[in-house]
Amino acid sequence: LFSLVAFASASSVSAQEWSRFRGPNGDGVNNTDLPITWTEKDRLWKTAIPGVGHSSPVLWGDKIFLTSGEALTGKRIVLCFNARDGKPIWEKEFKGEVYHTHQRNSIATSTPVVDAERVYVCWATPKQLTVQAMRHDGTLAWQKELGPYRSQHGFGVSPIRSADLLILPNDQDNFGNVTALDAATGAERWTLPRKPKNAT
Repeated sequence: LFSLVAFASASSVSAQEWSRFRGPNGDGVNNTDLPITWTEKDRLWKTAIPGVGHSSPVLWGDKIFLTSGEALTGKRIVLCFNARDGKPIWEKEFKGEVYHTHQRNSIATSTPVVDAERVYVCWATPKQLTVQAMRHDGTLAWQKELGPYRSQHGFGVSPIRSADLLILPNDQDNFGNVTALDAATGAERWTLPRKPKNAT
């Protein structure tokens, strides 16, 4: 089990949404007065997380969303916690394929993105790249399959939200594109091909 920790310097945990990888602007900046070192007294709470993952947590209102997974079973896990006390709100599990990953990767490396209505998560195996949208209560809003995903080092790309779109880079070995899905329905709005450097 791994742990999710909240620190006291974030005195108002819901004062600003942390909606995607590296925050609202993608620059990793939210608070300029963070301490250089942390001590035990700085911690607000700590809670155990099942499985293993490399995704970052995202925050909307009083809810923290996070992904995890089990390499031995391929199970995918989406978790929601109360940001104020760390108590679990819900946990959803999805079956997945067992496959080889890079030693520094996991089946839950992609960071979710969240908006006022849904949290969006991405998973990939050699057979299928899957995008899921879940409502804040944990129910599945939609799911989109984007075909096989083949990469020497595995999947780790995090989606972003822009206007009414969910945008996902899909760069693979000898293949690449950027795909925009309708955030409300998962319907494909457009795809922009990209040619990777190693493509023949």
